[in-house]
Amino acid sequence: MNSLNNSRHVELSEKLKTKLKRVEDLLKETESVAIAYSGGVDSTLLLKIAYNVLGNHVIAVYAESPLQPEREKKEVLKFAKQLGVRLITLKIDELKHDAFRSNPPNRCYYCKTMIFSKIKEIAGDHGVSVVADGSNHDDQSDFRPGAKALKEKGVRSPLQEAKLTKEEIRELSRYYELPTWDKDALACLATRIPYGEAVTRKKLKMIDR
Repeated sequence: MNSLNNSRHVELSEKLKTKLKRVEDLLKETESVAIAYSGGVDSTLLLKIAYNVLGNHVIAVYAESPLQPEREKKEVLKFAKQLGVRLITLKIDELKHDAFRSNPPNRCYYCKTMIFSKIKEIAGDHGVSVVADGSNHDDQSDFRPGAKALKEKGVRSPLQEAKLTKEEIRELSRYYELPTWDKDALACLATRIPYGEAVTRKKLKMIDR
């Protein structure tokens, strides 16, 4: 079904095998799914498992935004092509919205609301029943105002539902020989700007450089 082979030299524990099967079962239940794909460790693993389970009933949606480093798009396109999954690029500009640009502590809520509203539209246009993201179990202990937006939009988080931690996600990524298994955590460029200080294109480009 794809060109990425499982690694035969990584042995999974029974606990991790059980969690992996849980993710697979959750994805099978959707019948079709749109994965919010950023190119990071979590969403890359989720996309790989989803494609293993559902094949052409999976679409990946990449949000091309001023908040993302330019180099990420090239890696996203490369992996999607290698995997063989259908990739849709969504162009979105959070800086057009005052609530986001003013940079309040719940900035991520406005960003996620914008992105997942559009992804749900794309999913509907393609006859896809469920939208999913790569949130993991560890994310629940962090301050993540974006999680409220996911809940409001009915977004599923199979890795989180299966209680997969970041460390376990890296281990599974190694098992599948994914190029992201040891990739550094990637936060959006706006996280480098202190709350209350306006988010501007000039600042984002400077941070990206």
